Amino acid sequence: MEPTVTLMGRTEEKLAAAADHIRSEVPGATVLTFAGDVTTEPDVVAAVEFAAQGHGLDICVAAAGDGTVGPVAVMPIEEWNRVLGVSLTGVFLTVKAAAASMMRAGHGGSHRGDLVVGGKCHTQMDGPVLRGQGGRGHAGSCLCR
Repeated sequence: MEPTVTLMGRTEEKLAAAADHIRSEVPGATVLTFAGDVTTEPDVVAAVEFAAQGHGLDICVAAAGDGTVGPVAVMPIEEWNRVLGVSLTGVFLTVKAAAASMMRAGHGGSHRGDLVVGGKCHTQMDGPVLRGQGGRGHAGSCLCR
C-alpha cells in the first residue's frame, strides 16, 4: 500500500515544492497539500478533516516551528508571541485535532509526537496528554509526553 501524506503550511508555493520533493523520493506516494495557518484552530481542524477524508488518519507529525534571534531585553512581545504561537500553540492544536479525529475513527491508542524545541527533539509514545514538567524548561515537550 502506497503512503498518503498531507502537508499543511501557509505558502502554497512552498507546499507544492515540498510535495514534489516527497513524490520524487517516494515513488507512488500520494501527497496532498492544505494551505492554512497552524496557529488558527479552524484552519488546523479543516486540515485534519481534509487529511482524514476517505481513509482516516493513522499518523500525525506535528512539526510546525518558528524562531527568532536577538536579545530578550529588547524583543517585542509580538515577536515572542509569534514564535510561541507557531512552535507551541500550533503543535498543540495539531495534536488536539488529530487525536480527536483518530479517536472518532477508533484509532485512539498511543500517538507519537515529535517536537523540536531549542534544537532538541522530544519524542514520547504515551499519547497527546498535557503534563506539567516543573522546572525542566522544555514546555513544548509537555504536549507530547
